[in-house]
Amino acid sequence: MRAFLLLAAVLVAARPDPVAVATVMPVPPVKTIALSFDDAPRGPGAFLSVDRRNTKLIAALRDAGVEQAAFFLNPGRITPGDGDEQRIGRYVAAGHVIANHTFLHAHLSAISAAAFVDQIDKADDWLKGRPGFRPWFRFPALDEGGPNKAKRDAVRAGLKARGLRNGYASVDGSDWFMEGQTIAAKKAGKPIDMAALRDLYVETMVQSANFSDDLMRRTLGRAVPQMLLLHETDIAALFVADLVAALRRDGWTIVTADRAFADPAYRVQPDIPWANGTLAEQLAWAHKLPGQRWFDRNDRKVATALFTDRVLHGAGTEALPDGAALAKAAALPHIPVPLRGCWQSPDARARLTLGYATIEIAGSPKRYAMAASVSRVAPRRIDGDFLLPTPTGRRTLARTLSLGPDALGTLPGQLRMTGGGAGDRAFIRCS
Repeated sequence: MRAFLLLAAVLVAARPDPVAVATVMPVPPVKTIALSFDDAPRGPGAFLSVDRRNTKLIAALRDAGVEQAAFFLNPGRITPGDGDEQRIGRYVAAGHVIANHTFLHAHLSAISAAAFVDQIDKADDWLKGRPGFRPWFRFPALDEGGPNKAKRDAVRAGLKARGLRNGYASVDGSDWFMEGQTIAAKKAGKPIDMAALRDLYVETMVQSANFSDDLMRRTLGRAVPQMLLLHETDIAALFVADLVAALRRDGWTIVTADRAFADPAYRVQPDIPWANGTLAEQLAWAHKLPGQRWFDRNDRKVATALFTDRVLHGAGTEALPDGAALAKAAALPHIPVPLRGCWQSPDARARLTLGYATIEIAGSPKRYAMAASVSRVAPRRIDGDFLLPTPTGRRTLARTLSLGPDALGTLPGQLRMTGGGAGDRAFIRCS
């Protein structure tokens, strides 16, 4: 029996690596993930000086046993004599690597392809030849041009010509947004529950990792080393060791950025209608994977509600203005939804029917930024936003609609949301 197991192990070890990301492979029992930090160098956060954050983040990664993380830099934020260059050097001296994130955090959707490539070149001029440099490029805000395929393809060609490859993130929990909420709360003098902040940060990132892992396994038929998108923030410096410990408890193995990016999945260039988001989201979109394709806590409404409830315990929460008030009705046949605030318009109406919600909009689809959700008592949520065609759940003004796998419709027109029932509650609100 021992000889048989040894032979089986040898045969498995001898199997060649896949040459196509769509190849179905046995799913390994261990989940692997690497860490990356965007937007370095960042300004001060809510709790630490930039020097203290740098020292604390390096120590936390070392103590957590993270051999190598990737830092995606904006060299245009470095001012000679301000210490930023030295702090970046400390990351490299600690074993971490650095890569390109444009010179000044440019968004491709906002500028021309030529101007964007110039931003890449300026950053590369600073980065090339430095210790720890890797020829990876990550799009700021994971914005690869949105619906503009010509712009997307021009930048992809520019990257290839420069020997750079897309440094995709596959896991995103919007830690930058949580950091922003923390800074705002601190400035407003609101009490911050630090233990709750830690728990929310850790929980959100672990859930996002598991979401992306499941998404990629269902998309590609195999496990892929995940690349976690974090930022050089105070909350990362304070809680990344707790996050790594939680990931390991959840069955994750921490690997280097080099190891993650060696996987062939990170060399693909998905051709999708709206180019942005994580690699996991883009691949699921390209493969038309059924089900939700974006992590729900990247919805700012969801993230804000969680932060307010759990970290601030509701302290300092102002009442929503009339224009953003919730209109509620039980999901019973043909019960009209009371409309008020910014819903008061002769060309906007809504109704709910048993099992689905229909929202009808007349007039210009750009007049409103609206959202609808059905929440099961269970609880299980199906959330979506009008004017939102992206696979990532980020709001974008556009004519099409995205609301999970069971939603159909365009604006102006109808949205049908299946899966509802008599035990559901429906909420219709203005953004």
